[in-house]
Amino acid sequence: MHNWRPKTYHRPASRALCFAGALLLVVCCVLLPARIGMADGSRGLEVQYIDFPPYYYPDAEGRPDGFLLKLARHAFERAGVPVLSWECLPAKRVLVNLQLDRPLVSIGWFWTPERESVYKFSRLLYENKQLRAVYLKKQAARFEGRNTLADLLRDKKLRLGLLDGYSLGPTADAIIRREKPDAVRVVGGYGRMIGMLAEERFAYLLMSPEAIESLIRKNHLNPAIFESQPLADVIEGNKRYLMYSRAVPDEWIRRIDNALKELPKE
Repeated sequence: MHNWRPKTYHRPASRALCFAGALLLVVCCVLLPARIGMADGSRGLEVQYIDFPPYYYPDAEGRPDGFLLKLARHAFERAGVPVLSWECLPAKRVLVNLQLDRPLVSIGWFWTPERESVYKFSRLLYENKQLRAVYLKKQAARFEGRNTLADLLRDKKLRLGLLDGYSLGPTADAIIRREKPDAVRVVGGYGRMIGMLAEERFAYLLMSPEAIESLIRKNHLNPAIFESQPLADVIEGNKRYLMYSRAVPDEWIRRIDNALKELPKE
C-alpha cells in the first residue's frame, strides 16, 4: 500500500512573485513616460533672448521684461507649454545655442532663407515700423539728400555700424550685400552700438523707431543729440518671429501658433 500525501502548493512564493511583477509594471509605467518625455523635449522650453529694449531685456532686478517677451510668455502659458528658464545672451551666442539638440526658443527674430534651413519658425509675432537710419544731430548735414539705404552705403565717408550676427531683415540685408560697405561690425548688443555712435566710432546705424528712444535712455544718453530718418528703399517694417531649435516638437509650435493667433498685440 502506497503512502499518499497531498500535493504541497507554495502559495507564499507565488504571491511574492505576483507582487514583484506588479511592482515592476508600476515602475515601468512611471519611468517610461519620463524617459520618453526627456527624449522628445517635453520637459519644457529654454528661452534665450537678447538685450534689446523695448522688445526684450533684463530689468533692473535682472528679470526678463519687454513687450514682445511678455507676449511670448502669454502664448507659452496659453498653449500649456512649460518654460524651464529665461536667459539673456548676445545675439551670436543665441544663434549658436539654437543649433544644439535641446528644446530652445528665442524671441523676435527676423526670418531669412538661411535661418529657415537651420531653425524652426513660429507664425508672425510682430511687425516693426519702417527701418530708420540713426545718427548724431550735429552730423545731420552729411545725411541731407540721401534718402535711401543704398545712397548712404555708397558714401564711403559715412561708415555704417552693424551688429555682428544680427539680421536687419531681408530687404536691408540684400542691399547691404549688394553694396558691400566698409562697415564697423560690433560684437555685443545695440546698447553698446548706441554708445559707440555717441562716441562717433561710426556715422550711423539702422534701427526700427520703436526701439530708438528707449535704447538711448537705457544707456543714459540724451535723446536730443540724436536724429533719425526713414529709408525710401526699405518701406515695409521687418517681421519678427519666435525662432526654435530643431529639438522643439512640432506639436508645441502648433499650439503656440494657435495661442499667438488669439492673443491681442500690444
